Amino acid sequence: MQQWVAPTQYALVQSVGLSLHSALLAIAIRSSVFLITLAGSWRYGYMVLGCVFVLHSLTWISVARENAAPVKGLQRALQSYQMPLIKVLWKYPQGWLIGIMMFAMSATWTGVVTFLPTLLLAQHDMALAVSGPLLGCLYYVLIPGSPLGGWLSKTVTNRRYLLLIPAIGNVLFGLAITVTASPWGLMLLLSGLGSLWIVSSVLDVLPFDFPGIQPREVAVIASLVRVLMGVGFATGPMLVGWVAAWTGSLQMGLFVLGLCTMVGVMAAWFYPRPKPPEPPKPW
Repeated sequence: MQQWVAPTQYALVQSVGLSLHSALLAIAIRSSVFLITLAGSWRYGYMVLGCVFVLHSLTWISVARENAAPVKGLQRALQSYQMPLIKVLWKYPQGWLIGIMMFAMSATWTGVVTFLPTLLLAQHDMALAVSGPLLGCLYYVLIPGSPLGGWLSKTVTNRRYLLLIPAIGNVLFGLAITVTASPWGLMLLLSGLGSLWIVSSVLDVLPFDFPGIQPREVAVIASLVRVLMGVGFATGPMLVGWVAAWTGSLQMGLFVLGLCTMVGVMAAWFYPRPKPPEPPKPW
């Protein structure tokens, strides 16, 4: 990002990437069944997807050549950095707050994707042919809406709201989805839950705004956020499964997950507020 893009465009580039990412996921979710059926085997279907991935990788190698955009100042900054990278994790505690908030959103996402169709089938006799495509609503708003991340980055100067509002919405939508049986209601709620991720493209580049942060430190904080997101993606289904096994209710598992994601609201609440401008000094 620091090599290829102007700093004012970081969030916009991430937003466009999120839009394409969402389009591909929506296509994959809706087309995987047809691809496997056409190929006659899920193994052959996966092989087709693997070939697409290889083609993408070869394209990336041919396009993203570092020698095509040398940034000498950046290279000097990377090579001259001396602090042990592990210390960066404690130097910028706001990075942990972003990561915890994204942990909560990720856990809600995978918990819903993994268990909602099963819940709707067991409790409301909704066929998987109906509930499965409903999950695509998580992505449909993101496809056209993701580029708004560039606008949010320039408009919302109080970065705390970029965490707090999505964190609150994540809890409310997650709890409401758990107790809703109407397909139309689920379409709206799932679209709302998906739309919250528009802000993720801004949060991805938020470490660049940390006061005095160095290029290598940006990479460490970005990696920390990604690690906590990954833990959230893994934890959501596990937590739902544990609670469901203990209580005998899948709905209770999803409901407890929604309550636990309030940790994201608490992390967002403690994110540093912007400092008020200093009054002009008298002559």
